[in-house]
Amino acid sequence: MINFKNKASIKRIFSKKYIATKFAVVLAVGVTAAAQAETTTAGTQLELTGTGVVDASPDRLTATLVARGVASDAATAQSRANDIVRKAMAAIAGVDGVKGAAGSYSVSPPGTNDAAKNWEARQTIHVAASGADALLPLVGRLQAQGLLLDGLGWSLSPAREKELSKQATKLALDDMREKARDAATDLDMKVASIAEVSLETPFGPRPVMLMAARMASAPTSTPEEQHVSVTARAKIILGQ
Repeated sequence: MINFKNKASIKRIFSKKYIATKFAVVLAVGVTAAAQAETTTAGTQLELTGTGVVDASPDRLTATLVARGVASDAATAQSRANDIVRKAMAAIAGVDGVKGAAGSYSVSPPGTNDAAKNWEARQTIHVAASGADALLPLVGRLQAQGLLLDGLGWSLSPAREKELSKQATKLALDDMREKARDAATDLDMKVASIAEVSLETPFGPRPVMLMAARMASAPTSTPEEQHVSVTARAKIILGQ
């Protein structure tokens, strides 16, 4: 049996639940409407890429040479290789605009097929210059001193590569903007904003390696054009 006091309490409870439920429904509808409005005002999203490529002749030439000392014992072989390297580094230091650096060093015992049973000491030397005029005659003199030319390679200097990368980036962004305008025109829309842009360098310029020369005369070398490429990826917002 329910008395009037209990009935009044139950009525108040149901009344509060109804109001809370009604408020939750209204709130949910309001949130959904706000989300739809945000999606609508954001416009149409378009993803596209632009590419910029710059071709240029490399400005840095690097020669790799090998100093080799051979003797019946390891100490003498190393001493002979060290003497060759010492004279080579002195010759390199005497030429303006040329930089040299000693590289890897190794000592090998006599091989099974070596009838003379000689030890061999080897050390590489890297010589670089901005262009061939100073480097190639020097390489010829180093060969005459007993060094072996292991290879020549053209590349872009860091400063030149940075400059070309800036040019390629501008071309990539210009290409991306032009594609965005063309797409908007085809869709009877306008470019409202650029939401996101990323820049990529797919492949950096690679040194052009030339055939090694082992004769004592100065080698010849002609630079080949290298390519600096940048890709711009963007998310474009289109509107009416």
